[in-house]
Amino acid sequence: MHLRTLHVRPVSKGGSGPSEYLFRPTNAKKEPRKTQPILLFGNPERFEKWVRASRSEHPYVSYVLSYKGEPAMPDQLTRQLIQQLYRQLLLGGIAEHRAYSMGVDHGDHEHGVILRHLLEPKMRRFQPYYHPIDKQIISDFQWLMNRRHGFQAPENPACHQLVSLAGKRFDGTHIAALLELREKLRRAEAAGKLASHEEFVRLLKADYASVEVTPHPKAEKGDQARVWITVGDGKDFEMLLKGPACALNFNCQVYRQMQNRNLETYQSFLADPLPLWQRFQEGLQRRRKRNQRFAALMDKQDQDTCFGMEDLHPDHHLIALPNKPTLGDQH
Repeated sequence: MHLRTLHVRPVSKGGSGPSEYLFRPTNAKKEPRKTQPILLFGNPERFEKWVRASRSEHPYVSYVLSYKGEPAMPDQLTRQLIQQLYRQLLLGGIAEHRAYSMGVDHGDHEHGVILRHLLEPKMRRFQPYYHPIDKQIISDFQWLMNRRHGFQAPENPACHQLVSLAGKRFDGTHIAALLELREKLRRAEAAGKLASHEEFVRLLKADYASVEVTPHPKAEKGDQARVWITVGDGKDFEMLLKGPACALNFNCQVYRQMQNRNLETYQSFLADPLPLWQRFQEGLQRRRKRNQRFAALMDKQDQDTCFGMEDLHPDHHLIALPNKPTLGDQH
């Protein structure tokens, strides 16, 4: 399972409430959704009303809980519990009935939004997610949830890839070409011919008529790590690539050393999740202190030692430890 918050376009720049996107019959690629949107909780009309009444540029926070890639989708009760716990985490101790949220089922992922104004006369604003200080607790939640239910873990370095598809415009032809490229990179690395970004580009040029390196659309000036590469056959096929090997400063040896360190950290967590659980609890405590200015709106029942997150305690994890992951020929 993978979770993330999404950028919300400021209302002053043409943005609006989320209902139009969440309930439209096409996805981000403008393709018909395989599963038509289903309302999980909340009231779209009421949510739109509060968004229009807000004077904030970003009146709500948007998030996605994704189960793409899972061998089997979790059952509905499990998904409901995960939604409940994640909203509880974002609210930071504020009673759920004092804020307003809405969730939509899109099949293999669920999209949620939380209003940044609390339901009180003065419409006081709070911040459900502030990246510089909340990214760690969100990561810890994901690590614990994946171990709790035995989900695919994007935090597992053995699942990482040297190159992936970028953007939203790709189909089965692109996926097949990517898999072929990954196999070529595996063989090149094994032969010691993938030491740098320059060698990666040379491999691409051996197969494609055009290879163009461009900065990521959101990369800051001088950021050599956020780079996309467009390859094409000079006719009607183009493929947009991203990943560590695309970075201008890519060094395969350094990257693998870092991956091995990260793998040791992940294996240590699988063997003993208590240290991360304790850090997670400390993060929950800090979030509640941050929201004390809304003391009258806090959930008075959410004062136990686990802050309502006891289901994530390692004692409740159902997973039997998997086979020890190895980086091997994974990319």
